[in-house]
Amino acid sequence: MANRDRELLKHSVYGSQTPQQVIRIDRGKNLIKSTVSMQQHMNKLTKIAKVASKGSIVLVGVGLAASCVQITNTKTRLEKNEIAVETIASTVVGGFGSVVAGVFLLTNPVGWGVILAVGAATTFTSIGVGKAASYFYRSTDFRKVDLVNNLGIDKVCK
Repeated sequence: MANRDRELLKHSVYGSQTPQQVIRIDRGKNLIKSTVSMQQHMNKLTKIAKVASKGSIVLVGVGLAASCVQITNTKTRLEKNEIAVETIASTVVGGFGSVVAGVFLLTNPVGWGVILAVGAATTFTSIGVGKAASYFYRSTDFRKVDLVNNLGIDKVCK
């Protein structure tokens, strides 16, 4: 990540304050007033998370649409099914991995480096599982099952 991008990300999360200022507890005030800046920061992070979750939904939609185009433009039934298996497996694993990563990140105070690493690991795992599922489908008797036809993917992807 470029230094400029890092600074932009830092500014969008912390504003003009440092991380220490954002999570500081003012010991001279009562408990409720001492944590106001932390509560404001948590509200800001919640808004950022909502926007990010919408972005991931859009990315899933784009990925499914791209797979649909591939299925439509592929000639052989086996290749259509391989694309479908790969897409279904990677989408399911990616969705599950995102939930697990989200729970992990909510329950552990980690830095941006860890967040990016967890996101990258989730992405690469879902891609790998999709490729492995496609290979498994192609190399076993499951290739006799026509998922594209049975699930109606042909009708959706025209």
